Amino acid sequence: MNIQVGDYRVVRTDPLNLALEQRKLVGKARNPYGRKGRQGGEVKVVEEGSKKRWVHIGWYSYLETALSAMMKQMIEDRSDGDDQVNEIINKIENAKDEIKNVVHTLTAKENV
Repeated sequence: MNIQVGDYRVVRTDPLNLALEQRKLVGKARNPYGRKGRQGGEVKVVEEGSKKRWVHIGWYSYLETALSAMMKQMIEDRSDGDDQVNEIINKIENAKDEIKNVVHTLTAKENV
């Protein structure tokens, strides 16, 4: 199972676990003083990352909790003010009801 919404995805890693991941620009992990360099030496130019990679956010056992965590992450990334946050929270409450219906439908199909 793989559910992707924008830069977020929920991936089933094994039969018991779901992983929440976010696609981000990731820089290269480098020692700014060069290979085997020490602090106080000549500082090298650190290259900025230009590759987007999937970064692990958390582990979840249930789809519903993974999706609600995804929504929470999306709110934290996109909120600009209190008014906007309240509007988003109201939309999330409506979306949670829809998600519950979809989850119940999926589980009912798996049990048949």
